[in-house]
Amino acid sequence: MTVSHKKVVNMENSEVEVIDPLTEQEENRLEELERVVVEGMKGPFDSGFALREIHGEKYYRKTHPTFEVYVESKFGIARQTAYRLIDAANVFENVTHGLQNPPLGSDISPFLSLPSNERQIRSMAKLAGPEEQIEVWQRAVQTSPKGKPTGAHVNKLVNEKLGVTLQRTGTKITQAARELPEDFIQAFLTITEKLFAAKKDNFKGIDRKKVIEFIERLRRFIED
Repeated sequence: MTVSHKKVVNMENSEVEVIDPLTEQEENRLEELERVVVEGMKGPFDSGFALREIHGEKYYRKTHPTFEVYVESKFGIARQTAYRLIDAANVFENVTHGLQNPPLGSDISPFLSLPSNERQIRSMAKLAGPEEQIEVWQRAVQTSPKGKPTGAHVNKLVNEKLGVTLQRTGTKITQAARELPEDFIQAFLTITEKLFAAKKDNFKGIDRKKVIEFIERLRRFIED
């Protein structure tokens, strides 16, 4: 489903955004998903999956201008909480799929227990993708009493994984910069340290897209 966003000029010669209304089928689906969100608050991941669909399909447009305003008004939850629930649902989906469909020749055990709550896997959203998430979850289960890892234990393993990844990346960047003048090296290392710190904190409070856009503009400036 693609939501149409149109800009028209009104009588006062100013632009007004016009968004397609929900179809009857979409309205029915939204009502169903909203019930899941409310009822799913008592369960582990259903709310996250429901919120993900509402966000992805922009069903909130029926009554609210943005997803953030919608979740606060409709469910009384902060935007950070909504996105955290969505992240947890994504991680749960990745881990579940990975354990049930391990690649041939991998050492992934299909008999590992699955995550049971959002807090348990909250920090795993910081990882690069499904492979790292599955790897960390497997380690967490295998190194926990009765195979039931706590959120704190998972977070510890996540930070260890991030540290190794960032260290390897930092080494590669440092090696690549060795042939540059000393003042350039220092400038690049300063920026790199900031980026690593932000990435380790999952770019909290920082617009990741803006950072990427800045780096892309810098690259084009150098090439021109």
